[in-house]
Amino acid sequence: MDSIYPIVYCHDRFLFPRCTIELPEKGRLRADLKEGEKVVICTFSKPWDLLRVKGRIGTLATVISRVEGKGTAMFEVRGEKRVRITKRYSLRKAFCEEIPVTLPDDHEDRSERLRKKAQEFVFLINIPESDRLIYLVSFIQGLHDITDFIAHYFVVDPVRKRILYNLPVTDERSASLERFLDAMIEELRRINEGLSDEKSRR
Repeated sequence: MDSIYPIVYCHDRFLFPRCTIELPEKGRLRADLKEGEKVVICTFSKPWDLLRVKGRIGTLATVISRVEGKGTAMFEVRGEKRVRITKRYSLRKAFCEEIPVTLPDDHEDRSERLRKKAQEFVFLINIPESDRLIYLVSFIQGLHDITDFIAHYFVVDPVRKRILYNLPVTDERSASLERFLDAMIEELRRINEGLSDEKSRR
């Protein structure tokens, strides 16, 4: 059965289930956020994307806390479920239905491959948060959960992230993520090798 929720429109920001983002407390293109409220996150890239949202993938989310930003009050929003928008009621509310989670037969093997590739990627970028990210990835269970976590926090390229966000089936989304991780790791290796060669010539 479809349910109706307030819409939060986000320009090129993607919220995956079981992940979080911060959003301004108020906005012209959405209902104002209230702590504890459930909302539908609808991402758009171009203004004309707002004209047709029926059939689009969104994220059912919960507003979990208010955060004081620099001059702007922000709310932290946590994704709960992947949904499909079935009908918009005015500009500010939408009916949606949950997209069920399905898993391929080799989901355990895929989960482990993604975990190892994500840890390798984090090791290569070598940022202060690397240890924490490696720790978090090691404890996430379930192919759909680890796929969404890596897509949300590790993939920064907006084109790649948009592709992953709009793949509703875990099988396709995890396979695409694995290919993207391979490419991201190779890109980092080339960058690191170039930096190493530059240092050796000095």
